Amino acid sequence: MSIFLAFFFVYNVVDAGRRASLYNLALDGMEGIELPNMNMELPSLGGSIGSGVALIAVGVILLANTRFGITLDWIEEWWPVAPILISAYLLSKALQERKAASSHDEPYPASEPPGEPFGS
Repeated sequence: MSIFLAFFFVYNVVDAGRRASLYNLALDGMEGIELPNMNMELPSLGGSIGSGVALIAVGVILLANTRFGITLDWIEEWWPVAPILISAYLLSKALQERKAASSHDEPYPASEPPGEPFGS
């Protein structure tokens, strides 16, 4: 891990120096320099309802433990319920998407066969 971090640090220093000299040349008016097109926008803070609910649930459980002294021993026995619920949600979502996609598909007309796959 330390070798990776050292390489990462050196790479960023070299890349920053290279990019700074490129920008300086472009600002000086040297022709033929094409600046890289970079998207410098910040990522959106959009989230999902599921992760928000999960984070709230974890916060409520930890607050109940800290503030009201409710023990967390039950988590040791009931933790397998979480992956089961997540899997059930993902499965139901996939089945709903498959059902929605199959209802929008239009079959080929009976008079025309679909043809060759690669246009041959």
